[in-house]
Order: sequence, then structure tokens, then C-alpha cells
Amino acid sequence: MSICKRLAALAAALCLSASLAVPALADVVQPTADFYVADYADVLSDSTERDIVEKNDYLYYESGAQIVVVTVQDTGGVTLEEYGYQLANSWGIGSAEKDNGVLLLLSIGGQDYQCMQGAGLEDQLPTSTLSRILQDDLEPDFAAGDYDAGVQKTFSALYGQVCGIYGLDPAAAADFDASAALPPQQDRQESGSGALSVIMTAVGAIVFLALVIVLIAALSGASRRRYGGPSYGGSGFFTGMMVGNALGSRRRRRPPPPPGPFGGPPPRGPRPPRPPRSGGGFFRSGGGGSFRSGGSFRGGGGGGFRGGGAGRGH
Repeated sequence: MSICKRLAALAAALCLSASLAVPALADVVQPTADFYVADYADVLSDSTERDIVEKNDYLYYESGAQIVVVTVQDTGGVTLEEYGYQLANSWGIGSAEKDNGVLLLLSIGGQDYQCMQGAGLEDQLPTSTLSRILQDDLEPDFAAGDYDAGVQKTFSALYGQVCGIYGLDPAAAADFDASAALPPQQDRQESGSGALSVIMTAVGAIVFLALVIVLIAALSGASRRRYGGPSYGGSGFFTGMMVGNALGSRRRRRPPPPPGPFGGPPPRGPRPPRPPRSGGGFFRSGGGGSFRSGGSFRGGGGGGFRGGGAGRGH
């Protein structure tokens, strides 16, 4: 086998490895207006949803932590752990500064559930604690099909744990008025760190494969010259093509204007009037949570989930 065929086989193997290394992006559901609860499987009562929202308003205001509950019918063929990981990071659960979000995800059609914590809570809320809560508070009702009761108990246990981490009184949520409270002073940033890491992995793989192709072309040209075969430019062809594309993308220089009647530059016409300046400051989109009328603050901006967590049977 010639060196060109060997390098071509190596490039094909590298392409396959790169495609397997990049995880498939799950088609995760979008957050609701309340953000803290998204009952897409329609198994939760209105009272349970209100309780989740009210306690999260207090918890997030005081600590930046968020406990989000999501129910779906299925995950579209993606494992529940991977689905939860991508959902938690794309929604931006928790504070961007503290990475202190918690996700409770139920797949009703798949008869499975998963609970994972942000990277900032892995020591204070370890996976062993999550597993114990799921087995004690969710599993009995989940197995019986009473998902609403199981979620009530599980959320209450998680809420108590997170309040204990930050020294908060769990009962204080009953007196907390989210409409009168000022926005929390949290350092928030745009979500999607998980998606960004996937994109960066794919870009790195593409750059690596491009370098391999250039190396193949260089060795192919050297092999032809060594054995007296015709050379079609080798690496020079690919290098020239790349440089040419880069130079071609630059703006072409305009030809010099024709001289004036006495050999000097042509006379300039009158300048067009300047457009009026817009008033106000400069605002950038993205970042923090979604602020609604009355001072309510619900939205994502954190993330920092590494996957894992605890699930049914483990």
C-alpha cells in the first residue's frame, strides 16, 4: 500500500473518530414563562406548580440557586442523563457565578427520572444525597403513577437541602413578595455553555482534519517528485488555494479617481447631511434573567452542569 493510500485511510479513521467524539445535540424542550417548572407531560397540579415557583422566587433572590422541575413524555432517543445535561446548561439553571442550579427531570413515557446538581453544589449536595432523596421521596409515588405527589415531596426535600446550604429559613418563602422585591444582585451571563463546548469540540476536530489533508497533499507531492511521477503542485496547490481564498476575501482597492481639469484631484461635491443622533444609552441583548412587570425575576443565566447526578435505580 502506497503512502498516499495509508494517509487517506488514516484521514478517514480520524473523520469517523471526530464524528463519534461530538455528542448528538438533543432537541430539548424550551422553558416556560415561569421557568422553574415545565410540565410538558401534564402530570402536575396547579398547586404543585405554584409552590415550586413561589419557593424558587425566594431561593433565587437570596442565594442565586434555582431548583427547576421538568416533565416530558420522552427524550427523543437520547439518554435521560444526556438530555438533562443539555437542558440544564442551555436553560442556564442557577447563578452563573456560583453554578448552583438543580434539575429534577421526569420522563413519563420512559418511566425514568434524573436529578443533577450544578458544579458549584457537588460538594454540599453530593450525588449520594440526591440518590437518597429520589429513593425516599420520589420512587414510591413514581412507581404507583402518582407523579404529582412524588414531585411535591422531592422538591420539598431538595428545597430544604439547598436552603440549609445557604443558611436560609425554608418557611420564609411564605412571606416573600416577589413583586415588591428588587432584582437580585447576581452576576449573570448568557446561557449555553454546554452547547458552546460542543461547538468548540466540533471546530477543533474540523481544524485538525484540515491539517491532516494538507499533510497528505504535501507528502503526495513529495512522493511524486521522488519517483519521477507528474507533480500537480502538491502542498503548493493547497497552500496557494488557501492563501488565494484568504486574499480574495479582502476588499478590492478602488481605482484612483480621474484627475481634475488642471491635473489635480477632482472637485468634491457637497457633503450629505449627517443623520440625526439617537438618544439614550447603549444596551446589549442577552445576559440575565427575564424581568417581568411587578419586579418578578425568573429566567436562566447560569449553568455549569457536568452531567451525572442520580436517577432511577442508580
